Amino acid sequence: MSSIPDFLSNLNEDDAASADKVDRLREKVREAHDLELLISDLEERLKAAKKDLQHIQHKELPDLMDEARVTSLTVAASGNGRPFMAMLSPFYSANIAAGWDEGRKQVAFQYLTEQGAGDLIKTKVEIDMPREKREEALQLAESLSEDGLPVSLKEGVHAQTLTAWLREQVEQNQTLPDLEKIGGVVGRVVKIKVAK
Repeated sequence: MSSIPDFLSNLNEDDAASADKVDRLREKVREAHDLELLISDLEERLKAAKKDLQHIQHKELPDLMDEARVTSLTVAASGNGRPFMAMLSPFYSANIAAGWDEGRKQVAFQYLTEQGAGDLIKTKVEIDMPREKREEALQLAESLSEDGLPVSLKEGVHAQTLTAWLREQVEQNQTLPDLEKIGGVVGRVVKIKVAK
């Protein structure tokens, strides 16, 4: 057996803490609290900045490029910065979100099945068994339903897989699936890349 850590064994000492130690402790607690507030503020600012950037990349820049009738633009180096290029390209995203209610998910899965894309759906079967039935669980007996064991079925489609399918439907098959059903977005985005 290992010995008790020093910080635990010192808890029972009757030494009265000096005022100096308490003051140092109080300052360190303030420092920790200030850092928590700073981190919270930075996280909120980051969230807002990401939202602003998404709006600029997906709406403002594509509209401005349309007005200028260009699909790419090079920006010269400035100061210590390197030159960079902005390029307009198609944007696709689809996600049957885990937070959707079960009815909406089932509508999405049914839609994919009707579109011949049922193989995108990943199915997971979970069985809740009491501890005393561990051997039966390990054997994965075919008689699970006869034993009256509750079985739950979980289905899902990975967002990248669904997005790839959406891109294929639009670009190769020239069809636009029901975006509402699959949590899809089709649009354009301007991506900025630093020149090498």
